[in-house]
Amino acid sequence: MALKGNLKDFNLNEIFQLISMSKKTGALIIEKEDSKGSVFFLNGGVYFSESSWSRESIKGKLVKSGKVSQEDMEKAEKLVEKDDSVKIGDIFTTKGFVKKENLEVFVKNQIADAIFDLFTWEDGDFNFITDKGIPEEDIGVYVNPIELLEVVNKRLEEWNKIKKKIPSYNIYFRVSISPSKGKSDIVLKPIEWKIVCFADGKKDIRQISSEIGLSEFETCKILYNMLGANFIEHAQKPSAVEEKTTVKETDKEAPKDEKTEEKEVKEDKKSRPVDEHPPAEKKPEKEKGEEGGVEEE
Repeated sequence: MALKGNLKDFNLNEIFQLISMSKKTGALIIEKEDSKGSVFFLNGGVYFSESSWSRESIKGKLVKSGKVSQEDMEKAEKLVEKDDSVKIGDIFTTKGFVKKENLEVFVKNQIADAIFDLFTWEDGDFNFITDKGIPEEDIGVYVNPIELLEVVNKRLEEWNKIKKKIPSYNIYFRVSISPSKGKSDIVLKPIEWKIVCFADGKKDIRQISSEIGLSEFETCKILYNMLGANFIEHAQKPSAVEEKTTVKETDKEAPKDEKTEEKEVKEDKKSRPVDEHPPAEKKPEKEKGEEGGVEEE
């Protein structure tokens, strides 16, 4: 029986449960307009997911997060090349590069990050393609879809509160002009200081998330709390900000009369040819008989 349809008729919670119970192997493809997400299953367990906004590999995320060093990753990859029947995730744990429980939690959260937006869709086509997979992303860690749903549904509850102040990821922020009124000291966590550094009014949430190494959802959680504490505030899109800044700076350059005079002087200089060796000033000739003159006989 083909598993294909629209999210109006079946939501993702129901689809995930069905795939889990039937222990299916393949890829669940969800599409809407220009957005697409894919979730990969092996015997009913999820091992990888990707979307239009999250395409980085699990191995890349492990190194980027510092869970596995680049050196250890290269060692593990060489061992897999020698014996492709061994999963790289098993090497991570047996060699002590990362604890098994930490690796499992990390993979679960990374998959949840990649598919979270899909669960906010009310419309979209889905299609389960049997036996379709990405072998290089199968590191040997398989997440129970029911456990994954628990993580995603908890995030959805939090998102319903967050979206009242942050309705989308295409929002810009800047440091508040008057932070934390009534407080003499500002105490921020290290990750909040990172956000302050990148909340310059020129980066949206996706860009800030990429800079600080967190998912969009986790970044929104922190931004929501910082908004509540008045540490940051909403900013306009960069194009609008740049236009206003240009106008203000131009107005402050000089008073109107001085600007006009300066412009006229510049135009006057441009209209005259430049001579590096101007002729000496010609003195007027004195008439004969004037005092100081010499008269020839």
